[in-house]
Amino acid sequence: MARGDKGGEVINEFKVGGISSGDYIDSDSNSIGPVTLTTDWQKFEIDLDGRDLTYVIGGFCWATNTDVNGGQDIVFYLDEMKYE
Repeated sequence: MARGDKGGEVINEFKVGGISSGDYIDSDSNSIGPVTLTTDWQKFEIDLDGRDLTYVIGGFCWATNTDVNGGQDIVFYLDEMKYE
């Protein structure tokens, strides 16, 4: 679940896995985005069906920047994160 503080906040990507350099890399990854948040809680799901999850150290991340948010800093909230 995610929501923005003011609404209109853009998150480029919500992601599971994806560490691809160094001694320990993730076996797979998937992501969603970009998403635009509202002030209401919204459910987002990253489909992991068929993914190789035998070794994932990058359990969850998000990415955004000020360019996609009108040069402004943003505040957003995450809740009820779970793996099923």
